[in-house]
Amino acid sequence: MTSIHHHKENTVVTSIRELHIEATTRCQLGCPACPRTYAKDKLKISDIDINVVIKSCKNYDLVYFCGDHGDAIYHPNFIEIVRQLKKNYPTIKIYLDTNGSGRKIDWWKELVELLNEHDRINFNIDGIESNNHIYRKNSKWETIIDALKTVKTYSKCMVFWRYIVFAHNENTVSEAFNLSKELGLNSFTVIESNRYDTFEFLRPVKSLDKIVKELND
Repeated sequence: MTSIHHHKENTVVTSIRELHIEATTRCQLGCPACPRTYAKDKLKISDIDINVVIKSCKNYDLVYFCGDHGDAIYHPNFIEIVRQLKKNYPTIKIYLDTNGSGRKIDWWKELVELLNEHDRINFNIDGIESNNHIYRKNSKWETIIDALKTVKTYSKCMVFWRYIVFAHNENTVSEAFNLSKELGLNSFTVIESNRYDTFEFLRPVKSLDKIVKELND
């Protein structure tokens, strides 16, 4: 059953047993408030070496692939990184944050067959078919839906939908939530951005509390 959550984007929970890895600076999207968008001329393409990942994760229970400048699914060898992590550390948990766009069904199938019920993929989807691309520029909706369906079909891993609320998508939250239920996702989370002050045009009219109340009514 899909559950509803909400939190402030600047709330951070950490553990000494968790390791956050930025796997790559690659991304196919051009989100307006992303650091890689407004610093792209200075950003060099960089992919973490698989041996560095394996050695670094030796003493950790959970590895969290969440990029500030890139999305781990665009690392050329990301599936092999996950495969070697699971081979070397069978009990390690893997969490992945991704926009979910651009990869083929076979790629997702190969990835998620390596994951289990203790692993998690957070899909960062800020809208529905009609408006997700407004912020998630260059995203391909059909490939995102294919990814969600493939993950749910071929893996027991947890699948979360994280939805950042903006001015252009605050009125389609309920449609996205209903879609998440239809797809059988584990969680639907609405989130405030910590970049409203810098990018005022993104700020929604409704408060996060009001949006969540409307979902629960």
